[in-house]
Amino acid sequence: MVLDISNEITILCDNHEQIANIYNKYFNGKDINCCKIRSMNENMIIAWIYSVNSPLVDLPQEILQNYTDVWIKLEWSCESGKNGICVGGYKSNVYYPYKVFDWVELCIEERHSYLTESNKRLRT
Repeated sequence: MVLDISNEITILCDNHEQIANIYNKYFNGKDINCCKIRSMNENMIIAWIYSVNSPLVDLPQEILQNYTDVWIKLEWSCESGKNGICVGGYKSNVYYPYKVFDWVELCIEERHSYLTESNKRLRT
């Protein structure tokens, strides 16, 4: 079964050249349906990236290995209900180790079911 996963990545960096390099290497020219820049300036990139079957937890690790003075947060949500966040890097000259957290919430079908049942009870 193929699972759709929504990933939102936030990258912060005081080094304008590094942000530009990260953008050019990882985001510029990517398929418009799979990667959308939500916000960008000389210190930040926020992008939405679609993936299949697994979140993009390796992407932040790769960026952190190749660029200094970068802080990254990746949040993901899977249609199965599995969600997570990974965060780490340098912020205000302090290093925060890269950590991954995940949990399970309601899947799309369960959300619909709960909302439908809840609406039925409210109407009666």
